[in-house]
Amino acid sequence: MLGECENPVAEDEAIINRERIMTDKLLTVQEAAERMGLHHQTLRKIIKTGRLKASRIGRVLRIRPEDVEAFIETSQIEQPLFGHPAREAAWDRFRELRERLSLAGDLTTRTGVEILSGMRR
Repeated sequence: MLGECENPVAEDEAIINRERIMTDKLLTVQEAAERMGLHHQTLRKIIKTGRLKASRIGRVLRIRPEDVEAFIETSQIEQPLFGHPAREAAWDRFRELRERLSLAGDLTTRTGVEILSGMRR
């Protein structure tokens, strides 16, 4: 008979998969960029370098929401920016200068240039 399926479970799974595909909305570059807080041209560069998956449907790029989420998860910085070694070294030099200035006592007899010249490395 027509319309009958030999395996009703497989038919149900196929229907569920079709519904899932239809309900999973693909994002445009502009929509994905807004979700990520980026300019659309920045997102296009990220796609071009292969760091974010995208599909070309006709002439339009589309991005799956789960690919956006995966990109965000893998792009997290493990070390905070304020812990950068160069920045820490600059703060150490600042603290050392501040200590020297406080030890200098009366700053009217010594200039900041004299103190700084002794710190050059």
